[in-house]
Amino acid sequence: MGIFRMARAVAGCLLAGMVLQAGASWADGFDRQALIEGAKKEGKLVWYTGAPQTLATAMLNAFHEKYPFIDISEYFRQSAGRLQARLMAEKEAGKPVADVFHSGDITQYGVLKDMFANYVTPEQDNYPEQYKQAGDWTAWRVTALDFSYNPSITPDDQAPKAWADLTDPKFKGKIGLQDSTAGLMFLEWFVLKEQLGDDFWAKIAANQPVIYTGNVPIVEALLRGEISVDANSPSYLDWQYQIRDGAPYKHVVPKEGMPVALNWIALLKDAPHPNAAKLFIDWVLSKEGQELMVKEVGDYSVRPDVSPVDGLPPLSQVKVLTPSSIEALSASKAEFVKQWEGLTQGK
Repeated sequence: MGIFRMARAVAGCLLAGMVLQAGASWADGFDRQALIEGAKKEGKLVWYTGAPQTLATAMLNAFHEKYPFIDISEYFRQSAGRLQARLMAEKEAGKPVADVFHSGDITQYGVLKDMFANYVTPEQDNYPEQYKQAGDWTAWRVTALDFSYNPSITPDDQAPKAWADLTDPKFKGKIGLQDSTAGLMFLEWFVLKEQLGDDFWAKIAANQPVIYTGNVPIVEALLRGEISVDANSPSYLDWQYQIRDGAPYKHVVPKEGMPVALNWIALLKDAPHPNAAKLFIDWVLSKEGQELMVKEVGDYSVRPDVSPVDGLPPLSQVKVLTPSSIEALSASKAEFVKQWEGLTQGK
């Protein structure tokens, strides 16, 4: 199943029965000025996000510059699993804090869908159907996963060229990966298991990978020479470190292809600041918001009027690897956590 069909299959929540009149916008009757007036009264926005720190602060600061009457100082940035745990804990306590939720783990929508409100912005009209469930969620970033190495330590002719190369014993103790709370790690685990066989990750485990609590710590370890390969390297870090900063960090497009993740954003039903939340999502999905995202982090936008950064190929030129189905991906989450912790902890 390709990424376009995959995105629409999320947890059985297809838009069955929802009819859009020919030529009409999903957001007929949308009143942005009313949102602005409501947001002025609320005066605050709280975003729970899995975005990199630099992107999260850049987006919030730019939003605040456009709407200076909204306080954006309180936000929570963490891995997908930790975001979900905090959100559910607050729900159980009956003390909602977050207004907007963003995650790199698309399967979380199926688990958390009862916590989200239906909200339609005209900006969604600019997104292909395959990248949204209109009114529920929209993919505001698309991240491709590959692996990277430090060319000042590992010569190009000794660097891996394919995912299967990472099973070579010469990389024992030198492969960096994320822990089981990371949505990108879950996606990569599932897709490569489907592509390379059930024993692929057992072979990787035999090479004793080093486990980190985020992508940036892996890159930092790679630059220090503590590991040889960052095996969960997102396209936005490829751009930041190699293309933008010229660091000794070289990404490889594996021969087998690259797993691709949808980063989705949605409005929380019990948002304490609903008008500010709706205004924020509307802005994030706008051309202005998307161009800032691409500029600041180097990830892909799927808006046709927003181009990728120089140095990264358009998605149309990338061989993407996607799950056989979102249902299968969702159903395997518990298996992943159990197997991943066993493999990475030597159990």
